[in-house]
Amino acid sequence: MHGINGGDPKFTDAAAGDFRLLAGSPLIDAAQTNVAGDFGGAVRPQGAGSDTGAFEFGGASPPSP
Repeated sequence: MHGINGGDPKFTDAAAGDFRLLAGSPLIDAAQTNVAGDFGGAVRPQGAGSDTGAFEFGGASPPSP
């Protein structure tokens, strides 16, 4: 996966299937392409570029589901 170099992608709770990004994730602004929206309907990009993965990081860690 581009941008993580084998490191922790910092998902909210991957074991529980929550792949939203946490602050400090190396996937933030690391996507190779830009798309208009993410899986949850958020506009992309929210920062310097689109984030890698299904969900765009919105600037704060997501609340617990």
